[in-house]
Amino acid sequence: MPGKHLLQICALIALALINSGCGHELYVLNDAYTPQLTHGNQYYSYRTAKYLGSDNSDSGNYRIIDSMTYKRIWPRGREIITDKNIIRALRDSSCIITIDSRQVQSDLQKVRDYSLEFKVEFEMYIFLNRRTGEISSRLGKSGDDSSSCVEFKQNRTDGITTPDIEYPPKVDLVLIGQAHGHPPAADIRKKVDTAMSPADKMVARCLQIPVYGIDAMEGEWGESGNIHRVDPVSLEESLNIAKTQGNAGARADIKRDIALEALEKWSRSGLPDFKCIEKSNPPRPGTYAPSTAHN
Repeated sequence: MPGKHLLQICALIALALINSGCGHELYVLNDAYTPQLTHGNQYYSYRTAKYLGSDNSDSGNYRIIDSMTYKRIWPRGREIITDKNIIRALRDSSCIITIDSRQVQSDLQKVRDYSLEFKVEFEMYIFLNRRTGEISSRLGKSGDDSSSCVEFKQNRTDGITTPDIEYPPKVDLVLIGQAHGHPPAADIRKKVDTAMSPADKMVARCLQIPVYGIDAMEGEWGESGNIHRVDPVSLEESLNIAKTQGNAGARADIKRDIALEALEKWSRSGLPDFKCIEKSNPPRPGTYAPSTAHN
């Protein structure tokens, strides 16, 4: 019988409302790049990173804006914006979203390598920094050979969750995705299942984020690992959607931008289901929820 990995929901704490938007404080960090759209700007809520709408510019960017400002300038919802004056007003009131791709790709590879080397599940969080407009990632805590724990804090005022990591100011982060490794089974007689688990689907459903699993069952340090995904809306699993960068490092030809995909998946899903979270795990710091899983 194949081994099972557990993905759990852990450590829930309420967060306070923040009052400032990204405004004109945008600055590019590390090796962040600006993802380009071939047609039109897309606008995302500053408070939730949810999709608000788009315009019909000849080219454009992913942009973050206060949702009330967006609605005041354009009160017609997701109808495509064509008026040049309105487009200009939205641009002037928004920030360009950037992606620290080197950090994200490096963390994906670390999750694969560390899970293989230490034979326990390592994980990472993908998040959007509301103050800077940057998407980046950080490693979380390691689990054991069959489980890991998604640690986050609730912000019920804004309807988001925030990864519980060392990244000040933590209140500015919106959790938009999670990835974890599938390490070798502790019992060498067992074979680890590549498929995503019921626990992965539970986390995706409760938190409304895409959950990624990275194969780390075999191979050598630095080799590329297959990446799989659970969609937060359909809860369907998609296998082998991408690979980690492997030994090529920053020179790797990355076919799929996991960070940008996480934004697109999160932005079009619902808000976190806090009742689902409470059912899975009592909202007390440091509590751990039992769940079924996948290997």
